[in-house]
Amino acid sequence: MVQPRRHPQTGYRVYSAADVRDALLAHQLRRGGYLLEQIAPLIAQVRSAGGVAPLASMLRDWHARLSARSRAMLTGAAALDAYLGCRLAPPGDGPSDYAIASPTTDPIRPPSN
Repeated sequence: MVQPRRHPQTGYRVYSAADVRDALLAHQLRRGGYLLEQIAPLIAQVRSAGGVAPLASMLRDWHARLSARSRAMLTGAAALDAYLGCRLAPPGDGPSDYAIASPTTDPIRPPSN
């Protein structure tokens, strides 16, 4: 993704400020779970726009969607945890003492054997 120029005499890579920006952006997106195939077009847009400032509106919208998606996932996980907490009886002497609540079992206590 980042293709720094080479120093003409030493052959060393020379990273410009834009190269560093692109590498950091790609790194953050990878940490966020995005695939390189998804990141490459975004990096190309940032480069063609001359940086992130011209893309600020798009990035704000993207951030808002990402935040809403994250909140929805957390809400769903909390609802699932609450549902499962109501459906499972508290533990007794071991993990096999969990009971699924049903019309014939008490949701508070494991069934007696």
